Amino acid sequence: MNEIFKIYFYIPCLESNLQDQDKNWLNNFKKAFTVGLTQIVNVNAEIDSKIYFENELNDKLNKNSIAIQLILNDKIELDKCIQHSSLKEKINKDQFFQIVCYPIINESLKKDGYKTIAFYDENTNKQIKFDESLDRLKDDIWLKLLDISLEIKRLIKSSDKVDSTISQKKAVILASCSSDQYNNKLIIEREIRQLGYYIYDPSNFISDVGKLNEFLNDCFSKSILSIHIIGNNEFPLIPNDETSVTEFQNRAFVNFINKDNKAAINRLVWIPPDLKPKSERQKLYIESFMHQVEAMDHTEIIQAPVEVFKSIIQRKLNDKALSDKAEKRPESNNGRSLYVIHKEADLEKAKKIKSILSEKGLQVLINDNTLSNIESIRLHQQNLVLCDAVLIFYTDNNRLWLNSKISDILKAPGIGRKKKYSVKAILSNNLSELNAPIYKDLVLVENNSNLSESLQSIVEIIEKYDNSR
Repeated sequence: MNEIFKIYFYIPCLESNLQDQDKNWLNNFKKAFTVGLTQIVNVNAEIDSKIYFENELNDKLNKNSIAIQLILNDKIELDKCIQHSSLKEKINKDQFFQIVCYPIINESLKKDGYKTIAFYDENTNKQIKFDESLDRLKDDIWLKLLDISLEIKRLIKSSDKVDSTISQKKAVILASCSSDQYNNKLIIEREIRQLGYYIYDPSNFISDVGKLNEFLNDCFSKSILSIHIIGNNEFPLIPNDETSVTEFQNRAFVNFINKDNKAAINRLVWIPPDLKPKSERQKLYIESFMHQVEAMDHTEIIQAPVEVFKSIIQRKLNDKALSDKAEKRPESNNGRSLYVIHKEADLEKAKKIKSILSEKGLQVLINDNTLSNIESIRLHQQNLVLCDAVLIFYTDNNRLWLNSKISDILKAPGIGRKKKYSVKAILSNNLSELNAPIYKDLVLVENNSNLSESLQSIVEIIEKYDNSR
């Protein structure tokens, strides 16, 4: 797409209503968000330098706008929010993100597909603190920022694409859930996207029973997995119907399977182990659901912590991906391969590394910049599983990017890798900064003027390694 998306920050109140501590929080949040979006995720978008307040955003929004609404505290007037104002007519729900800094009771702000990210400590219900020093931010805060950044990147990349191009082997339905499970849903959503799968989200249709049913049946036919979360609350409810959305979606799946018992899709229903239903009706629904044996075809019920549930999803999707592909181990003259991990900006340099190492008898895997974001993630994980050795080509001071790639390597056994790597290495112009414990198990190679000589030490390690281990 040729148009540049512009990102606006909006506070649904008058600027005069904010205290100094709120303004400091906003400035620190925006600084961290900008780093996550432009440096870590590398999104090509323009972030408006201004923070907009009540009545200031009216003439800004259009089809290439992304609005990020921040609800800082309980002093914000919720009826000034975008979804309750005329602004909602100027922007697609997919182009709207809501940052909530305290537990909101008002369900209308979280229904109908409005993407909501909770930025508060759920143990204390207090706002997450944003320090001026980005180095002090905790990992869970960065993950929340990355959730939004990746969602924005996907939105921009897919704005001119249609869902019909998505293969059934690469799509998952993540059913709508009650508000008490939103954070868990985000955790699960992040995991699925990292595995390279497209997610169908029914949230945009929960106000229209007919459209919701039509959307679900279409997605069931296009997906390999339907994931349902049962929470403490029975909300959100379908208007003019006593059936909750959770119940409706599960019933729709059963009806679909009853019509086509040979369908490729399976259902995972997750019930958190610490579940405490908030109403007698929800309690009865859960008890009834657990005993509906006739409705459990193509279905597994998992009652385990969210991290265990993530592992189950990961295993099922990766087993399916590898069996579908049935790809063989990369072969070369000596049967040894190396995966070069690099940033998009370093593709030409990575190709030069590939050329040098290929001449030395190695099969070299690099990223393909022609792929979509989903395909790129999928290929990245396949390469981590299939290669014999891995080399991170690190050219700048973006330590967050570097650490994320090291984390991917460490997680490789969880996505299907069976053997140890013959070598895990970093090729860098500046090794002096890489002295933290996270780098202790990696071979650090100085990228000097003679690239061929720099790479020779890695080649020698690979050649000496017993590939059968």
